[in-house]
Amino acid sequence: MFERYARQIVLPQIGKLGQKKLQQTSVLCIGAGGLGSSALLYLASAGIGNIAICDNDTVSLDNLQRQVLYDEQDINKKKSVIATKKLSRLNSSITIEAIPDFLTAKNAAILSGYDYVLDASDNFATKLLLNDACHFFKKPLISASVLQFQGQLSVYCHPEGPCLRCLYGAIENMKSENCAEAGVLGMIPGWFGILQAFEIVKLCLNLPNPLIGKLCDWDLLSALPRIFEFKRDPDCLLCTGKASFATLWQNLVIPEVSVQHQISPIELFNRLAQNEDIFLLDVRNPDEHQAFNIGGTLIPLSELAERVSEIPTNKPIVLYCHSGYRSQVALELLQNAGFKDLFNLIGGVVAWQQSQVGHLT
Repeated sequence: MFERYARQIVLPQIGKLGQKKLQQTSVLCIGAGGLGSSALLYLASAGIGNIAICDNDTVSLDNLQRQVLYDEQDINKKKSVIATKKLSRLNSSITIEAIPDFLTAKNAAILSGYDYVLDASDNFATKLLLNDACHFFKKPLISASVLQFQGQLSVYCHPEGPCLRCLYGAIENMKSENCAEAGVLGMIPGWFGILQAFEIVKLCLNLPNPLIGKLCDWDLLSALPRIFEFKRDPDCLLCTGKASFATLWQNLVIPEVSVQHQISPIELFNRLAQNEDIFLLDVRNPDEHQAFNIGGTLIPLSELAERVSEIPTNKPIVLYCHSGYRSQVALELLQNAGFKDLFNLIGGVVAWQQSQVGHLT
């Protein structure tokens, strides 16, 4: 075992004893995208003994710019499954498990079986859910977020430190823009994923200066990171024990779309070809709609709640966006508003363009 890790074992801060600790460590990675790809590669290479990958998304062409675990042969395949196979080939001496599912309030207890949780998700709703679950299960959460040329990194829910709510408050006060909307250079999530992996090694081996109660904010265009310190908020619902996990998440959960509320590009194309009266709703931004669309009405997700009256109630509604996430959120909103005949275009316009129907439009 030690020959593989000889270059890091020679470090006095690691040694053979430290390598054994890494081998005995378990990590649950939520998300296998830009952050997760690089973090997982280095965790597996470092010899973390037990890694689980929770993600139900599939690889798409526009992922390859930043998600370095995948190649063109992996398109339309489950990320968690592909990542598990590739990491197992990289290091056959460790255990790697695929969990092809999205994290929800109902299955959040899966993280209780791991030493550390790595947050490689791309939306703040999931990050908040992870924070709350890690707090109640007493698991350190190594979380990062990236946008354009910058990113942030911290360790939450450590016994000695504050949580995400202490820093940002409730979800409605948190930034909701993601990479699909604002863009990101591929090296940025790669770099922050590596930093996440390093934070786990620091915690595991008790190395100095972990980011507990510290937020690393780094604009890579300036090349100068800034470290902000923060403490437990005396009004935090979690850290004060004023709220339980069930109370916080009984109404606020990650939107889920059942199979009957999904539609594939080919099915939508066929129904439109038969002149079925379908209301197409694009919930992207105007510039995205102008660059490419499959028709219908444009109502950006940020304006949807105020413009619900513009949407008919007497015909099927198919919602679409870039990759299917924003339209999934929009579908949940319309469901709560009483709309019934709703469908989310699987994979968004990316899947539409990559499918056979994309060449017919």
